Amino acid sequence: MSDRIWFCDLPRDTYALIGFVPGRAADPDMEDAQREALKRYKAAFRCDMAGEVVAPEDVPHMMYYGQPGEYTDPLPPAFFNGFVFLRDDAADIFRAHDLGDAALFPVDLFQNDRTTPVLPKVHALNRANRKATLNAADYGLRRMVPGQELFNLPRDMPKRHKDFTAPRAILDGPDLWVDPTIVQTMFLSDRLAQALISAEIDKEFSLYPCAVA
Repeated sequence: MSDRIWFCDLPRDTYALIGFVPGRAADPDMEDAQREALKRYKAAFRCDMAGEVVAPEDVPHMMYYGQPGEYTDPLPPAFFNGFVFLRDDAADIFRAHDLGDAALFPVDLFQNDRTTPVLPKVHALNRANRKATLNAADYGLRRMVPGQELFNLPRDMPKRHKDFTAPRAILDGPDLWVDPTIVQTMFLSDRLAQALISAEIDKEFSLYPCAVA
């Protein structure tokens, strides 16, 4: 059994944010549809961030590029916009591991005309597993909002990840999870991280090892 887990800092990586937004195709009133979709999915994003199960009907199954012009870059193995989105090959790696209550939902991407597909398909990841991973008080983590038990990890994780140690019990259970007190971060088992490394798509996940003891 490995003596480490991995921080996955993808949700905080500004390079991982791609401007695909939820919406519907060929809607006669695009602005109303957009407002309705964003309002509906806001609650789903919060549930996912907290490691809670999201109902399939609340996942954005269709998204379009919300920026001016067309999206022309190759889709990365993973990107973030509320949910973590995985390209097909990355999704297959996740499926080969213990997902626990987490789930993958297919998502169709379109250009901002809402009719031209953007390929390949991706999958929204509902990170529906929770494990108490870090004690914020032990590391002096900054609160996201005063008075709330929600904390941010340091921004300089490439330098600071060796400062953290998770309890050995964290090795039990699913291969991906969130700590509900640590915002905008998820954790991966060494098994899952090594599979991403072997597939040479780990850089896009912003992975940093964390010791267990």
